[in-house]
Amino acid sequence: GATIGSMTPAIPPYVTVGTTPVIAEKPYVTIDDEGKYYLNIPEAVSSTQGTDFSPKREKVGFEHVFVADAARHSAAMINDKLDRGLHVVLAPGVYKLDQPLRIEKPGQ
Repeated sequence: GATIGSMTPAIPPYVTVGTTPVIAEKPYVTIDDEGKYYLNIPEAVSSTQGTDFSPKREKVGFEHVFVADAARHSAAMINDKLDRGLHVVLAPGVYKLDQPLRIEKPGQ
């Protein structure tokens, strides 16, 4: 619940949660000292409290990643990469997809 002082006009209200049921941080891209790119996929965790600055993650080399571009790639093209087992990163943009993206492989 909210703390007593959080309901005053000078202090914005907030809610505290004892532990999270399940949480997963967003995937992110890193580059190593040799210039190799990786997709880092944080592990989903449950019943956590506080901040974890060194979460467990899967580190996937970009040879196993497809970066989609809204201006160049259709839903069929993205689904083809997903069907091949690649991880897909959607670059920022407006994707006008004519079919749903099918994420059917474990861990994608």
